Amino acid sequence: MRRQQLWQALSDAAHAVMTATEDWKEDPTPAKRAVVDGAVARYVDYLAPVIGSEAAFRFEATTRAFNDAMDRFASLIATLQGRVLDAADVQLLQGVAAEQVAAGRAYVASQSALLAALNKAHLLDEKGDQQ
Repeated sequence: MRRQQLWQALSDAAHAVMTATEDWKEDPTPAKRAVVDGAVARYVDYLAPVIGSEAAFRFEATTRAFNDAMDRFASLIATLQGRVLDAADVQLLQGVAAEQVAAGRAYVASQSALLAALNKAHLLDEKGDQQ
């Protein structure tokens, strides 16, 4: 695949990830989560030739970890909803919330690293086109 086609495929895959993620956030079902995971996997397939396999893997891993943490938190909230919470429930809720925050921070950091890697790749491609 030519670089220009690769960039377009990457853009299309990124749009698919955003659309699937928004749909999953509105209605967090396992089926919609599977669509998100599939969209992320396709995005990573196009991402690896642009920024390298290792960087693409790190992005995929932090994305999945963040989504897993959000699923765990939402599941726990649903389980605890309507119950009188005891100290163990509160402690569990705090622990799962802390995991979600940590996963969110790692995800944001991976987004920043991804953006930097994409910018670098784009500049290198532009430089190559000018030669």
